[in-house]
Amino acid sequence: MKLLIALSIFIAVNLSVADLNVIQQENTQQNTQLPSNGVAVDEVVVESSLYIKPKQQRPQLRRVRRSIFDNFNLKSLIEHKRVKRQFNEYSQSQAAANAAAQQNYNNLFGFGNSAANAQSQAFNSQGPLGGFGASAAGTLTQATNGNKFGVQNSAGASHALTFNLPNGQSVNFASTNNFANAPGGNSANSRGSAVSVNRI
Repeated sequence: MKLLIALSIFIAVNLSVADLNVIQQENTQQNTQLPSNGVAVDEVVVESSLYIKPKQQRPQLRRVRRSIFDNFNLKSLIEHKRVKRQFNEYSQSQAAANAAAQQNYNNLFGFGNSAANAQSQAFNSQGPLGGFGASAAGTLTQATNGNKFGVQNSAGASHALTFNLPNGQSVNFASTNNFANAPGGNSANSRGSAVSVNRI
């Protein structure tokens, strides 16, 4: 009986020592630090579970495409009117004219000469914001006559200028200047100018 008790105590002591060794090994493994960066590792063990979800089976449906003529309305095409797109247009025009005349004479009754010159030009521009135009005209005349009574001279000049503004107004300038002299100190001179603004 004593032998059996001693054997039981011996087995119990050995089991407790074995349990202490296992716990110490586990603590040692848990306290082991991971290697620092740059250190080679022999083996990396990753424990994970992979779950594969089966694909849901969708019912097979037949797709039917509608015809492009389902909503075709012939009446709408008949009543449809094509509208021409209007683009902003730009136009420009200009014109110029020049005329001159000259005359000389000499006979038993006297001598003389005369000359005349006329010029005109116009410019017109039309754009999306309106139109602008300008025109100008000018004339020059000169004459000289000589006879037994003496020498006579005359000259004249006139000028006209018109501006057509985009706001619909027309601005006009006009001027004239004439003079003449005759034997015996007789002379004459006239001049004038005018400005007007009109609505086109």
